[in-house]
Amino acid sequence: MQKENLFSIFCFLLAFPFLSVLGNNITFYIFLLLLLHSGRYLSFRSNGRGYFLIFFVIIIISTLFSSFIDIPRHPGLLSVIKSSVKYFYWVLIPIYLISYSKKINMLKLSKYIFLGSNFLILGFYLSHSSSPIDIIDNYSLIVIDLNFNYGRNPFVFNLLAVIPINYYYLFKSKTKISNIVIYTFFILIIMLLTNGRAGFLILLIELLFIYSILNINFSKYLYLILIPALIISISSVEIAEEISDNIAETIQPISPRISELIRGEGEAGNLDIDKSWLVRQLMIDKALEITKKHPLTGIGPNNFSFYDADMIYLRNYPRLFGYNARFYNSLSAHNSYIKLISEVGLIGFLVFIIIIYRPLNYFLRKIRNGSVSVDDIPYISLVGISIHFFVFSALAGAISWFVIGLSWALYNSR
Repeated sequence: MQKENLFSIFCFLLAFPFLSVLGNNITFYIFLLLLLHSGRYLSFRSNGRGYFLIFFVIIIISTLFSSFIDIPRHPGLLSVIKSSVKYFYWVLIPIYLISYSKKINMLKLSKYIFLGSNFLILGFYLSHSSSPIDIIDNYSLIVIDLNFNYGRNPFVFNLLAVIPINYYYLFKSKTKISNIVIYTFFILIIMLLTNGRAGFLILLIELLFIYSILNINFSKYLYLILIPALIISISSVEIAEEISDNIAETIQPISPRISELIRGEGEAGNLDIDKSWLVRQLMIDKALEITKKHPLTGIGPNNFSFYDADMIYLRNYPRLFGYNARFYNSLSAHNSYIKLISEVGLIGFLVFIIIIYRPLNYFLRKIRNGSVSVDDIPYISLVGISIHFFVFSALAGAISWFVIGLSWALYNSR
């Protein structure tokens, strides 16, 4: 099979990760085949690739030092080896994309991402409804797993990662504007139906950036539009409340949580009683405790949920008293940044921030200068996932590193 076809399949299955073999997503094995086809031409020299190698070295150092930390619930050596191999795979993805940035056919890449994301949406909603796909939504053989029943958060994250790339495909393939508008309404409804708050708000931000790329004046003078709107909204509270109530009432049947957020009512609208928000605050407290004890090397990759923190700060959250410290210690960090700083330490965290900062800063400068074009739309995927990292632990996944790598590939081809 030709390398170009392998890469297309890889892109499709990144957007639609329904198949696993021997506990690993099928994209892992496809990427190995890509390396066999072109690995000897893979370059590790400059152009950002060094940052990824340094990050991986820090992962290994953190893994080694974690053996000296008391983690009674640690799953064992096999888990450590598997985690290290996966991180090496994830770090190689951006190195591969940077190495072959001049040979990547962005239109073809975006086409297969677009197709994969549509299958992702179809699989997600069919598996959450009464349909024949329920029979195979989590079907397992000895070595093969078929899974269409994704959790809401992974589904939302994948969508945010690929939606800007989808728009790149729609614009570059000269899709009619009317069809793009229909697709926009479709995506908004899909995100509303997840009943999540962060995903919908981040999608709006992505769409705002996409519009600013299509309208240079809007991008260049965005602050001139936002500041008067903010002043008017503050000085006209009654009008703003009436508008927000009307919007909330319209959205209520589709997404009750978004409706509560707009009204500022209920759990979703009042963060002081929102358990989801309070758990995230608790995980930040846990991360700070870990960082104070292990500032340089952290507690090792993927060990956040196995580490038993003291949790003395649990007493600050009466709404969470229903479960003990052991239960909360076993939860996900719900935040990629605090998970990273806890697991690999301050140095690894700073290296990662540099990795995402350079292409982001370049893109935002282009926005301010009004020099953006449709070719810059894939940067918006990095904007979206970088924001979503605050509410979801998603660094342990190929799609995140693919988006980061694609942004670096565009950054190096400037």
